[in-house]
Amino acid sequence: MLLVGSWIFLAMDQRAARARDERRAAENQAVAAAAEAEAQQRRADLVADAPEVERALLADLAAVDKALGAKDIAGARALEAQWRSRAAPYDGIEEAEGIGAAVAELKCRAAWTGLPDAMSSYDAATKSKEYSRAEQAISTALLSAESMERECPEFASKIGLAAWKARANKSLARVAPKAASERKKAQDEAAAAEALRTMCGTSPTISSWDGELLGAARFLRESAHDPGSIEVTDCSRPVLTDACWRSRCKVRGKNAFGGTVLNIMDFWAATRGSTVVVLAAEEAE
Repeated sequence: MLLVGSWIFLAMDQRAARARDERRAAENQAVAAAAEAEAQQRRADLVADAPEVERALLADLAAVDKALGAKDIAGARALEAQWRSRAAPYDGIEEAEGIGAAVAELKCRAAWTGLPDAMSSYDAATKSKEYSRAEQAISTALLSAESMERECPEFASKIGLAAWKARANKSLARVAPKAASERKKAQDEAAAAEALRTMCGTSPTISSWDGELLGAARFLRESAHDPGSIEVTDCSRPVLTDACWRSRCKVRGKNAFGGTVLNIMDFWAATRGSTVVVLAAEEAE
């Protein structure tokens, strides 16, 4: 009897769970349907407003052209936020073909107003002898110009874009060999640094107890007058140099007269596996 009762309660729980799942599924479907209906309505409203927006964008285009005709680059740029804001809701709406055409023309004007900045970046990079950056600036500007020629051939012809490209290509031809040489130098330096790191190993350990570069005291004791008196402390963080890792330390030890002296010394070391090997040491200048 007890087993039968348990089975009945289990079946009831399962039915209740299925009912909950069905309600949730129905609610989710209703929410999705409402969202889809809302999106469709927004799209329909945008399409209905498209002619008015297109007229506004054409007015923006005329204003931009007027500013460019007066060589007022700042004025043309000031209008960009306005027309981009108008056009943004229509991105991907195929029915608004007129808006797409107006936006394509406006984008060409925006690209044209951006070219002086690209040339300024090129000039600044060339002046500071950052030739790779200069090459990148002029190459990006040329790509933008080529896009303008494809998208807005009439505008490109009107502003004399072909002549601008010819001048830009000459600038690119001047800087490209220097940029290539700069990249080659950087690659060679990186390869040399990697080879040095391989030869010298990881940064040697500094003792947390007294600040000794591990192995430094042992290295000095091999040639010291009084090996037992040698103490190496307060070593600086190792720096990778052409002669491997260098660390500057305080060295105390007894001289030939039995007096304790303090010297500041530079140590050069490498790491072999887990062992620090001191290669050389000399009094710091």
